[in-house]
Amino acid sequence: MANPDIPLVHSEEVKLFATLLKQLDGDLHTLLESARMPQDILSNHSLDAFVPESALKSVFQILGEQASQDKFSLLTWTLCHDIYVPRFANQITQTQSLRAALTEVAELLHSVSDNVKLTIESHGGKIWLVREKEYVDKDWFRYAEMFSAMFMNELIKKLVGHQCQLREVGVQDLESEPFRQLPGFKHAQFYTGRSVTAISLPSDRLDKPINFIPNREQFLSHKEIFKPNQTSCNQFSAALAKALTPYLSMGKVSIQFAAELLDMNARTIQRRLANDKTTYREVIERLVLNQTLELLADNDLSITHIALKTGYSDSAHFTRAFKRMMNTTPKAYRQSLI
Repeated sequence: MANPDIPLVHSEEVKLFATLLKQLDGDLHTLLESARMPQDILSNHSLDAFVPESALKSVFQILGEQASQDKFSLLTWTLCHDIYVPRFANQITQTQSLRAALTEVAELLHSVSDNVKLTIESHGGKIWLVREKEYVDKDWFRYAEMFSAMFMNELIKKLVGHQCQLREVGVQDLESEPFRQLPGFKHAQFYTGRSVTAISLPSDRLDKPINFIPNREQFLSHKEIFKPNQTSCNQFSAALAKALTPYLSMGKVSIQFAAELLDMNARTIQRRLANDKTTYREVIERLVLNQTLELLADNDLSITHIALKTGYSDSAHFTRAFKRMMNTTPKAYRQSLI
């Protein structure tokens, strides 16, 4: 039986990539919509939200299609070099060897993106840092693989030192030229059409201490993001609810929208929910109810405001729906909290 989980990525990670859309020509709202991102992704400061990995893939596709090769390389390298790699490198506590540090980074990556698998492997008498990823036939894959290769190379340089030169690269793509245009990749030996993305590691440094000293102040500012992975759900319905939660601010989330977001047929969603003995409507109603209960706890928000925020046309419809689910009115529930 297939794993019922829907691959999710922490919203704080996705937000980093969504900011790159600001550098493209065109209306940001439209670009976010095209990427199937929550419209408030850049303004929402919640540290507990996750979005489907498919939305992040859409960002890569839009960046790759709308930016020139040079601009794509510059934008993604700048993000990787200035923010993304330091963000992970500064969380490292295992500094006694490069191997231990990379293993810890792999765990941190998995804590914010539950479909990421980064390992150290030996092949052909050489040691490789390996990134496994499926869907090589998708339009977004090349751009995502370019970023993955760049991330791994910049991470090694950060931990070992910039004197460490990239020697060999294995890519799943059938062409190497797009990768050669990435900073630091021009003179590397490429192997295309591989089953994984991999870069060679300096074997003489693997079991020696890293040269990088983590910035503890930066570690404290991001410590809430790096926590044990809580995205895995035992049932498809729970995974679906987690994936759709950030989109509630956009109004009613139809099953057609969910199908497009998750790259999944609507009938498949219905069938898998039926296996959990629930329906799409019931999943959404529970999500909206949970959101409503949180909003009602804020006495500064009027009932009418909450009704509109949760997708109801007026407070009367909202009150009837709330009473049907909670056997009390929104006003009475709010008073019970005092």
